[in-house]
Amino acid sequence: VTPGHIFPISSKAGGVLVKASIAEACVDLCKIAELKPLCAFSQCLDEKGEILNIEGSKKLAEKINVSFCSISSIVSYRLSKEKIIRKIESRPLEGSTLNEDIKLHVFQSTVDKTSLHYAITVNEGAFNIEAPDKNKTDKSVLVRVISEETINDVFSFDLGKRKEKLSNAIDIIKKHNSGALLYIKHPRRDVGNIQSDLLRELGIGAQILSNLGIKNIKLLTNSTKELDDIKAFGIEITEKISV
Repeated sequence: VTPGHIFPISSKAGGVLVKASIAEACVDLCKIAELKPLCAFSQCLDEKGEILNIEGSKKLAEKINVSFCSISSIVSYRLSKEKIIRKIESRPLEGSTLNEDIKLHVFQSTVDKTSLHYAITVNEGAFNIEAPDKNKTDKSVLVRVISEETINDVFSFDLGKRKEKLSNAIDIIKKHNSGALLYIKHPRRDVGNIQSDLLRELGIGAQILSNLGIKNIKLLTNSTKELDDIKAFGIEITEKISV
């Protein structure tokens, strides 16, 4: 009923963690089910001939009695099961004094191999479960997470507001003599899959925190958005503090 030819589609290596699209989601589902990574997919239309949205897809799945899952749910599942970052370097931060235990940690994406993420820790021995510090406690750790905006960070197109918030967060962390600042490189933005992008950033940040030995956090943020999904990665937000 449809003119033309049907061409095969290849999915990107790394699946939905690299590109949150239908082809990658289909192949990932096959792999999760331990089947051959080969499948067919079709797009469903509503009565007006428009591609079904999420709600329409749910109703159709219920009507014809088939299972339903979103691309975001596949992203979330994979992030909770797989290691997507690895630490490649840790070193004292240049410019810190002998009285300041400030370190720079560099993490590499295991998915695309090119993305680097950074973390700066203050007095890591107070919270890292592997650090040789007998005075460490299980108290919540001050954490600030920022996403990479290279042009803005260099040229301050927002009139320095971003740098001001960053400076405030660093001052709060140094005042308490313990905490972490995460600088996360954006995954590639896929139009129509903003929730998947947020989950990927959340998963990256959560896995970096876990690597640093941080489980409970006091999040330095001005956002009122709830981040309940982070619990799936073993991280608990105990408090939000404005910056």
